Amino acid sequence: MSCELLGGAHGVIAQLALASVALISLVLKRYTERPRRPVQIWGFDVSKQAFAAGAAHGCGMLWAILMARYTSQRASECAWYFVVFTVDTSCGMAVALYLHALVLRVVQAHYAQASSGVELGEVDARLKQAPAFSVRLWTGAVAMCGQYGDPPSLRIFLPQMAEFVACVVAGRLVCGAAVFLGAVPLGFAARGVDALFVAAAPAGREEDVAEAELWTVMVLGPLTMNVVQVLVQDAFLKFRGSRHSQQQSLLEPFAPNTGSRRDFEEP
Repeated sequence: MSCELLGGAHGVIAQLALASVALISLVLKRYTERPRRPVQIWGFDVSKQAFAAGAAHGCGMLWAILMARYTSQRASECAWYFVVFTVDTSCGMAVALYLHALVLRVVQAHYAQASSGVELGEVDARLKQAPAFSVRLWTGAVAMCGQYGDPPSLRIFLPQMAEFVACVVAGRLVCGAAVFLGAVPLGFAARGVDALFVAAAPAGREEDVAEAELWTVMVLGPLTMNVVQVLVQDAFLKFRGSRHSQQQSLLEPFAPNTGSRRDFEEP
């Protein structure tokens, strides 16, 4: 029996388990970080990752299904997902973070000229008054990566989330294309994953191979990689500047860490 990613209730439960583990790792990180982010700001930061992870997971499943059905390498969807996920977690995350940093440099350079000499309070007010789909709102909000206004605003958060999700999807598409082009050598690895589970199956229990493979490639295998991935991305997404100097440049999110994040709670 071939292992399928969307093969009934087990597939859904396995995917929910993977998402839960990634979220728990971020919750634990919040309670160990010093200084600690306020709940609303932490929630905005985590929401970016949640939407991006959902989009990345969808891309990975799509590539795995396409590889299993439309290439000459006869491996299961689960085996291809393991291969795609391994490439995505390393190469895909690097591409996504590079694109994210590149976008920030471009929009921050553009927005810094428009907001030169303007205090952060005025920047917040201008962005919150800008039309919902205006260039000013979207470039300004993205340039303030990790800052959401004072008080935090959904209007500033949404463009930041959309930008990061777009970078993650772009990274997954690049890596998926690389896997497709390397289908022949990577196909050996995928078939090896299938063969490993078939060989390890107890006599008379071959029907359980697909279920065991599904849980392994969807939960146990990605567990460590996903936890590391979300922690690295969280370090990139949270704001690194200080609130207390009103003369700070809008480019502070990528400046060296010189103080605590604005509105940080006490430990």
